[in-house]
Amino acid sequence: MSQLTQEGGVEQNTPNLVHIILDEEVATNIPEDNLDELTNRELNGWKLYQIGSGAFTPMQTIMIFVLTTLVAESGFELDRQTPCKTEVAGYKCVNKFVFWYIDTSNYNRYIFAITTVVQCILFLFLGSLADFGGYRKKFLFFFSYVGAFAAVLFLLVLNPQLYWLAGLLSITAIACTQIAIVFYFAYIPTYTRLHPEVIESKASHLPLEEITKVQDKVSTSFTTHSMGISFISFIINCLAQIGIGISMNHTLYSQSVSIAFSGIWGIIFYTIPFYFMRNRENPPLPSGQKFYTYSIKRFFHTLPKLYHLKEFSKYLIASLLIGDSMANHLGTMTTLVMQLQPSFTLSEVAIGAIIFPIGGFFGVYLFLFIQKKFGLSVKAIMLISVGCYSLVQIFELLGHWAKPIDTFTNDGLYWFITVCSAICIGLISTYKRLLGASLMPPNADNEFTTLIGIMDNITSWITPLILVAITDVSHVENGKVEGEIFVNRRKTK
Repeated sequence: MSQLTQEGGVEQNTPNLVHIILDEEVATNIPEDNLDELTNRELNGWKLYQIGSGAFTPMQTIMIFVLTTLVAESGFELDRQTPCKTEVAGYKCVNKFVFWYIDTSNYNRYIFAITTVVQCILFLFLGSLADFGGYRKKFLFFFSYVGAFAAVLFLLVLNPQLYWLAGLLSITAIACTQIAIVFYFAYIPTYTRLHPEVIESKASHLPLEEITKVQDKVSTSFTTHSMGISFISFIINCLAQIGIGISMNHTLYSQSVSIAFSGIWGIIFYTIPFYFMRNRENPPLPSGQKFYTYSIKRFFHTLPKLYHLKEFSKYLIASLLIGDSMANHLGTMTTLVMQLQPSFTLSEVAIGAIIFPIGGFFGVYLFLFIQKKFGLSVKAIMLISVGCYSLVQIFELLGHWAKPIDTFTNDGLYWFITVCSAICIGLISTYKRLLGASLMPPNADNEFTTLIGIMDNITSWITPLILVAITDVSHVENGKVEGEIFVNRRKTK
């Protein structure tokens, strides 16, 4: 049940409250759902979308290595004339990026920062539009297929001098895939309202609290299953990409082929949900509104009025902090382990990568059982997940500082922490979306889902750009230390 409904006390008050928080001129016409009941075919098609999208998480990891290697192999020493000696451990090289030279290890950071900015711009111009007409499904599959085709085009990156093409394809593939995922998760509140069990509970005139429990139950169930499918797809693609690397002797081009494989996988498996999911036609845009300006106009009129949605505003801030915490924790943990464990091998890094989807799969189904067994709400599971994740990080820090048993040098503790982190991250990723969906105003699903997407990404480009600005001047970077450690490990092994 949305926050507005809860505050209004009865469902009939919801539309008026929605109109209060949105601009009278821009958004007085909130589109109503296509009220046809949700079918199993449509819901199963929505879940199966994750088979295709699950391939793109390992793909993004490979892109980091490909971009860094391509720009280094076509780069120069600091004199900007001598070809970069990438075979030298801890090399320091530069290459041209648009009109200036950058540290080669920063190229992927620039690319991902630009990607995030592109995502936010597209969110602004398209987010609210998907709540009208048949744009939601069109946007979902348009961006899905464009992202997949961009990945396939990595087959054209035949030599290091084409690092600029790899950068453009990475921006296109990642931005389109992430935008599609936002449109995908915007279906959660819609499908919850139209689920047969929810419709039946409303028709039976159950108390508001009971209806909320039914909504929590059905939304948690189908979202958990979709995430489970995504984790399985992730694992299959990781194994396939490892196989491609082995069969092609781990050449640089084998990584491009692995990326293209993810694109082909997506193109094939996006087709099933495309035919299974209905194109639910909502009312058209309000008269007098322009296609290209409506969404951004509505966003900037809605944003300052979020104080009417106090719980949703708190959620946005918490989502921002949790997202940054997970990203920074994983990066920091990996760096420390690499620096403090000289015996840690590339194979163990790959095993650690596969543990995350396995742990996530186990975690979401374990807590789905716990939620049903004890009748817990989505909010309760979210609080438990964040609490457990915080304890994991506290345990890491205490172990590292106290030094009785260093959590970053003891193999057993490292793998224990990795498994616990995987379970918590899988839970947080799933229940964070569910909690956000439960707090949205009804019939503005895409607008508020894209608002969450913008908040999740709003700081993702600032930190990398600050870091690259410093390292481009100093040419001192931890990544080069890590590169030297990897070379030494391989020699000792």
